[in-house]
Amino acid sequence: RSVTSVDSLANRANVATPHGERDGRLVTYPWYSWDNVGPAASIISSVSEMARWIRLQLNHGTWDGKTYFADEQSRTMWTPQISFRVSSAAEERYPSTHFRGYGLGWGLMDYLGRKVMSHGGAADGMYSRVVLVPEERLGMVILTNSMTSLPTALSYRILDAYLGGPERDWSAELLADDRRGNERWAARWAQWERERAPDTTPSLPLDDYAGTFGGPLYGDATVTLEHGGLVLRLLPNPDLVGDLTHWHHDTFQVVWRHEFPWFGRGWVQFVLDRAGTVVELKMDVPNEDFWFNELEFRKRD
Repeated sequence: RSVTSVDSLANRANVATPHGERDGRLVTYPWYSWDNVGPAASIISSVSEMARWIRLQLNHGTWDGKTYFADEQSRTMWTPQISFRVSSAAEERYPSTHFRGYGLGWGLMDYLGRKVMSHGGAADGMYSRVVLVPEERLGMVILTNSMTSLPTALSYRILDAYLGGPERDWSAELLADDRRGNERWAARWAQWERERAPDTTPSLPLDDYAGTFGGPLYGDATVTLEHGGLVLRLLPNPDLVGDLTHWHHDTFQVVWRHEFPWFGRGWVQFVLDRAGTVVELKMDVPNEDFWFNELEFRKRD
């Protein structure tokens, strides 16, 4: 059942539908093609087939009498290549964890006296998690068609049950974290609303903001005047089309025509030179995945 592209799902039955939360309501999302970042997020699989892959990992590269990679490579993957600091907050929540690091494709830590390897995955409306405890010959895969911390909560509940940890309500703890995160986002949006300068108008006629903008990292974007309003298009992705409405001064709010699980509205600021000519476009779309503010969009025409 495993495939490497959403294009392979069209004629398949018994396929999960992605879900996420938008403005406090649960919504479904269409499967979105991630083919252009295939090495990072392309495998679509099932619990039964992932369980075979877990056995391959726990057997250090051997499955069903065939060797797919050497034991030495397995140990290299599970050796820390990067070390992470264990914060005081992490120490309080996970008192048995003394180190964290990253191997080759695996997050590494100790937990309840055992070495634990894990890796999470995420796509639009889908979160997953794989955890290995080689000393116990224990492996788990958790696949969800939602965008919550359930895979993390469930994995720690399973680890505690198998490794003799104290009984904890991980779902309640992580749900509280999620709610606090939502409250922080709401507070940030409220602050941005308060910082909006009232009763301002654009410095230029709307048509003077139109043009092609771009840079070496992402490519080009266009701003066009259509039916009396400005429309932003990020050309490398045809779904990144947004309508611009005046926010204040030379800043406009962007509302995307396509609904994305990872981000929503944001802002586009037009930068003017001393002569009052638009020379650059800057974007700020608050989210925790795609950093629009790192993209360069200088005026090309």
